Amino acid sequence: ANAGLCENSEVVFTNASTVSLGVLSYSWQLANDIQSTEENPKYTYTTDGTKQVVLKVESSDGCTNEITKTIEIAKAPTFEIIKDKADYCINDNIKLSLQSGSNIATSNWVFPDGSTSNNSSVEWINNNNKTASFKAVITDDNGCISSQKVLTINYREIPEFSIVSKNSPVICTGTKVEFEATNNAEIKSYKWLIDNNNFSTAVAGYTFANVGNYSILLEVEDIAGCTSIETETITVAQSPAADFTWNNSIACAFNE
Repeated sequence: ANAGLCENSEVVFTNASTVSLGVLSYSWQLANDIQSTEENPKYTYTTDGTKQVVLKVESSDGCTNEITKTIEIAKAPTFEIIKDKADYCINDNIKLSLQSGSNIATSNWVFPDGSTSNNSSVEWINNNNKTASFKAVITDDNGCISSQKVLTINYREIPEFSIVSKNSPVICTGTKVEFEATNNAEIKSYKWLIDNNNFSTAVAGYTFANVGNYSILLEVEDIAGCTSIETETITVAQSPAADFTWNNSIACAFNE
């Protein structure tokens, strides 16, 4: 291919014809049914391959001459934007790379905030945005430029939930308490931390031996791998010690 002549890129033809007397007029045949009478025409070829270009010149005296040349139009490079994973949570870092069948000479990225990069692999830190669009263009060894690709990522929300006790509002020592998470997300795993004890079930049961304030921590992970942590502070009250005694006294009545 002629260096710099690429599919979907503008080709500038420069007239080099001369005449010693008079002026010239031009008739270009740039492609099938594509003609021009400009001295230095421009044309964008939308396909690659061998192209035949014909230039016919005519002097003001009516003398003509014609030349035919062939040019090679290189195919524009194509590529894909590769994500490092299928789904992203709202505050995940995104790692993107470019994959092409051509040798990538240069890369041009435009990030969601308008900043740019020329690296072949990039990383982006989201800032609570629900969507983010990335634009990329590559140039190959022939100097041919690809079409722009746009990748839009829709972030998954982190799971929202609250910790509730299945018992009455009053939590007492010596009584088993069951905690669960209320949410609408598709939860895959649970990690409870209760009084320095770990549980991995949806409902965590625990019996507090001592009174006081306790922090209940739960980390959940949904089916997309998004995680969220919540804590709830509870107060454990002292259970009363129930007891009673009785007398085994016998009272007798005597009749006189």
